Amino acid sequence: MQAENQPEVRKVIALLCSDIHLSHRPPVVREEKTTNAWYSLQSKYLSQLSAMAGEYNCPIVCAGDIFDRWNSPAELINFALAYLPDNMYCIPGQHDLPYHDFNQIVRSAYWTLVEAGKINHLSHDRPLKVSDSLTLHGVPWGHRVPENTEEHKEGMIHLAAIHAYIWTTGHNYPGASQQAHIREWARLLSSYDAAVFGDNHKGFLSKTSFDIPILNCGTLMRRKSDELAYIPCVGLLWDDGIISQKMLDTSVDKFIEPAAMKALQESGQDGQLSDFLQELSSIAAGPIGFADALKHFLSENTIGKHTRQVLREIMGDAG
Repeated sequence: MQAENQPEVRKVIALLCSDIHLSHRPPVVREEKTTNAWYSLQSKYLSQLSAMAGEYNCPIVCAGDIFDRWNSPAELINFALAYLPDNMYCIPGQHDLPYHDFNQIVRSAYWTLVEAGKINHLSHDRPLKVSDSLTLHGVPWGHRVPENTEEHKEGMIHLAAIHAYIWTTGHNYPGASQQAHIREWARLLSSYDAAVFGDNHKGFLSKTSFDIPILNCGTLMRRKSDELAYIPCVGLLWDDGIISQKMLDTSVDKFIEPAAMKALQESGQDGQLSDFLQELSSIAAGPIGFADALKHFLSENTIGKHTRQVLREIMGDAG
């Protein structure tokens, strides 16, 4: 029998992540130059997720962008089926959606994982009780946060999983919208116990004035030149509603030499401009306009001089 003065043991009830961005080809800033080497690196990160979920005996909640491209090739989808951890609850990010359009989700590689039973899709119109201590509320890309009308029972944590841009000082791009500031999100989340965000690759953990812990996960694997100083991590949601961070093992990461990376940035060949053009073309038939696509690209990238000049010319900004 437990002694009366013995403290209760806290328990992790969910592992939190986002922005996995599985891709078939290695990013240009990475030292891995073959698809086999890049797949091997990606499998090591997914294995870390699986190991931590096993260690804490809890589900994984992914706040969007499992894939870097909604129409990923069959080889990458098969890889995801083999290496993604089990017991994952997910929402799609814009990279998971054809033309960033949620209404076309059934065409996506993300939905293949759903149909195969590999991941559990969180519906945006109804919460999902996954255990006696956790209820999940999914808010995919392009959806608003609804008020949580579920009864707050003692011992039950209501977690909102959201894919949308959120920022705080030091974790944003210049000129970021005040509507996306964490204080504005906190007001919308006052009926929840905690929230996890995806989209902004500059991760942070903050507790708001509403006493709600908010985790913006950040990218799981470093893919771009402006992410090199960032240490990827995941969140641990405890049964008392507190979120803590756990850093991932990045010792396997290898990047091209700094001089070569600088040259790529200055020449506009660091992959960021081509990524933008690919993303812009992918949404040309969808509901998102050019300006919004450009804004989102700038929110995720610190761009080189050549890239910046090209974008200025496109926008007609001589300044």
